[in-house]
Amino acid sequence: MKDPRQNNIAGKGFDKNPQNINRKGRPRKTYTVINDIFKDKGIQPVSKSEYIELFSRIMNATEAEINTLKSDKNTPLALRIILAELSSKNKNKIIRDLRNFMFGQSQQEIIQTVKARVITQEEIKRYKRILEDEN
Repeated sequence: MKDPRQNNIAGKGFDKNPQNINRKGRPRKTYTVINDIFKDKGIQPVSKSEYIELFSRIMNATEAEINTLKSDKNTPLALRIILAELSSKNKNKIIRDLRNFMFGQSQQEIIQTVKARVITQEEIKRYKRILEDEN
């Protein structure tokens, strides 16, 4: 008996359709391409410790210092956006989010009451018999 799946692949090889050959291989991911561009320009990635240290220092900066950094075109764009947010009406939320990122969110106590009933030995035996009878 002939395999019916043979029809699925019959005549669909690259020798029949050479235009389907991907000669350049799989396209590179956009992030990889952008990372390579930045790497070639000498832009280094920021480590978590550097990020935390930066925002710890920003917490001690004056408004004038933040405004100077915010308006400086040599300040990285992401940092300028964050500094601009510190000057906006959302500043309390931004400061809270940064604090939670750096030091973790404070513990919040949860009180939960559960109504539980203790199952007696006789009930366990009865449930066991019911399960055994079903099998």
